[in-house]
Amino acid sequence: HTEAKKSLFLADKFIFFPFDFSFTIRKVFSQIKPNLIIFLETDFWYNFMKIAKKNGSKIAIISAKISKRSTSNFLKFSKFSKNLFSNIDLILAQNEQYRKRFSNFLDPSKICVSGNLKLSNSFEILSNDALDKWRSKLNIKNQKVITIASTHSPEEELLINELKDLPNIKILIAPRHPERFITVYNQLKKITTISLLSDIEKDQYSKNSKVILIDKMGILNTLYQISSLAIVAGSFIDRVGGHNILEPVFVKTPVFFGPNMFSQLEFKKIVLDSKSGKAVLIKNLKTEVSKYLDNKNNLSKLIDNCSKLKTSYQNILENTADKITNLLSI
Repeated sequence: HTEAKKSLFLADKFIFFPFDFSFTIRKVFSQIKPNLIIFLETDFWYNFMKIAKKNGSKIAIISAKISKRSTSNFLKFSKFSKNLFSNIDLILAQNEQYRKRFSNFLDPSKICVSGNLKLSNSFEILSNDALDKWRSKLNIKNQKVITIASTHSPEEELLINELKDLPNIKILIAPRHPERFITVYNQLKKITTISLLSDIEKDQYSKNSKVILIDKMGILNTLYQISSLAIVAGSFIDRVGGHNILEPVFVKTPVFFGPNMFSQLEFKKIVLDSKSGKAVLIKNLKTEVSKYLDNKNNLSKLIDNCSKLKTSYQNILENTADKITNLLSI
């Protein structure tokens, strides 16, 4: 509830989604009568959808996707699938491939491609004054800044060992999980000079620290904007599959990432095709980073490509909202 209220502060009411049993769902619909219910990506709740339709609600799935495996499974149970999808009034698919898969189960006139909302790049762009305040706060003068985001063990030590000897840089590192902040700090202070962001905010730190550990959530967007380069982790080990590499790109900061991006294949393809970032191996990281931080022209090309990619996706949110509005007016 707390996180939902922060993110959706204009909402009037928050409830937990009911278990997909008829009696629990009927209880919900005895209390609220929504005109429209919007699901995101891959939520297909049979009983909820059926009862919602009986109560007069329209149902849309936005940023919708369906895997090849799920399509095959739905086709095996065609009667169930027909009943399930007949409750849906509109599907806004992420891409043409997903649109074709959904057309096996629903009238094609009710399906269209509107894009992936995660690509809508609705990120706050900070003013130059705000960015300068952050640089001053972190004692960034003429150094190039690298933000390393969403790290998992043992990525912190692997990445810092590769980058710590690069001259004239400041490294900001943000572990993925808050409970690891102090553990990572204690590990890294054995191999480099490091401060905690929380200590900086209390003015209890060494101003010459090469590395700042970001022990605070929700500020990656800001850090990316004061950085020359971002490195998104979870991709240099084989158990995670990567994280969102488009977030830095959409604030015009080129991104590097590791070889293990199996959970983010779409984003990986987008970044590589647009040449707004690079996949690198740990052993090549220092060389690749130097190639761009030491050469203004090389870095400028990546930044230009980030800007072009951002522009190409800027209408996804508006297109989705327009189609939802049209559905309500039918």
